Amino acid sequence: MMGRLLQWLLAFIAGGVAVFVLLTLANGKLPVPLPTSTPSATPFVITDDAWASVSNPALPVSVVAPGSTVTLAQPAQVEIALGSGKLALINVVVDAPTLAPDDDQAILRKAVPQLDGMEAFYFQVHVTKVAGDALAGADLSNVFDAVTDQRHIIQKLTLVDWRKCDRTALPAEIDTENVTATLCFAAAAPASGLTPAGVQFSQSGGPYDAAAGTAIVWLP
Repeated sequence: MMGRLLQWLLAFIAGGVAVFVLLTLANGKLPVPLPTSTPSATPFVITDDAWASVSNPALPVSVVAPGSTVTLAQPAQVEIALGSGKLALINVVVDAPTLAPDDDQAILRKAVPQLDGMEAFYFQVHVTKVAGDALAGADLSNVFDAVTDQRHIIQKLTLVDWRKCDRTALPAEIDTENVTATLCFAAAAPASGLTPAGVQFSQSGGPYDAAAGTAIVWLP
């Protein structure tokens, strides 16, 4: 088989319904980046029912209050449920979403026809473990979303083997004291429509739940 296969997974989140589009391309037909290196920890997805298995949901006093708005680039401590009753306290710093470079936009639109008429955005999240259960391998793509200044969620864009922005799982070293991991997430919005302004942290059934109006949002 000529070239290394590159997979693109586009997840559109709209009205609570997820639609997945999977494309497989031969590396060489498009000027795509090389695949990422093998991850240092086995990724695991944090499921929507992660808080359901928590026996003691009381929040530590050090966390930011549910429903708070935090200024972009300012730190906030949140408690995250990992599943199987496990919890961790993390410190989070979020950068403002930025428009992907023109070269990236062109490649993505060529690879994913559904992006025609849309723009891709990247946003980075910096995570430091404070306390709790092991975080290595935790994929945080289900808990962070780009939002507008009115807190409307922007469609999620998940890219596989896109080296410029596809690190959504925490590395093995995250459980080492004072280690900060930087994750990169992507979103897609109509070119003449919604514009990402900030980032939301939400977990269904937990203290930070967008459905209950208690998500944490970072905005300018």
